[in-house]
Amino acid sequence: MSLVASCPGDGRLSIWYAKPALHLSRYLTAYDSYHASLLPGEEARDVIPPAWAAIRFAEDDFDWGAKIGRRTFDPGPRNALFGPTSHAAYTRFATGRCVCVGLTPLGWARFVGRDAAPFADRITPLETVWRDRTEALRAAVLEADDPAQAFDAFFTDLLIRTPPEDEAVARVAALLLDPEVLTIKEMTERTGIDARHIARLSTRYFGFTPKLLLRRARFMRALIASMQVGRGGWKALVVAAGYHDQPHFIRDCQLFLGMPISSFMLKPKPLFELSLRLRAQVVGTPAQALHPVEG
Repeated sequence: MSLVASCPGDGRLSIWYAKPALHLSRYLTAYDSYHASLLPGEEARDVIPPAWAAIRFAEDDFDWGAKIGRRTFDPGPRNALFGPTSHAAYTRFATGRCVCVGLTPLGWARFVGRDAAPFADRITPLETVWRDRTEALRAAVLEADDPAQAFDAFFTDLLIRTPPEDEAVARVAALLLDPEVLTIKEMTERTGIDARHIARLSTRYFGFTPKLLLRRARFMRALIASMQVGRGGWKALVVAAGYHDQPHFIRDCQLFLGMPISSFMLKPKPLFELSLRLRAQVVGTPAQALHPVEG
């Protein structure tokens, strides 16, 4: 399944989303493409919320950059590996197109196989981890009439060539997104894996401690719910997402967004707002950080 749509407020910005093949669904979250047709010298700005890792290929004429927390990556690499993030990425871009694929923690374990922590909250040239594969995949997806077919073919072949991932990664991944699991103790009871082993798996394949990832999942549930209603409706939604009260949620806004929720709502984010709807239609969840992983 695939869909393409333009931003309601600016038809010069558009997104394409496609769902990976079923046998790749535990490793890849979605395929997507962003296209901007702006005037010479004009730039647009947007935001990418905290998420799992992603690979992004920018066309040669696509000038872009991003800031994640206190780190600035500008200009961004033409072949970019976004590590898992605990901060929103605030982006700027000019005319052009980028084509992307999101990785679940299982996808990171299977296809990247590196310790994720050094890549967390960073954008790195993809050649750092895929010296011999990057240019072939770049050419395949940027030149294809249907990038989804090119991605499917590449990752199906890679799946055959790589050893199976540790199944404990899937068990931990599933519980990190379970809204009923709020503590490490609950994770150990549900998985049968001791807390130290969960912590090691989490930093190696997910990039962060399990405590931070549980907090990130709760925040993303509350943020997305809050974006659907006016300010007066936030309180009930954030409590339903797992917060004690609204001030508790507001403190997490500073951590994950770098600003109060009221300031974030006023920032231009046309692609992010469109992607919430389009991604939900195609793959079933509005944000990559909440993409379900089978346990």
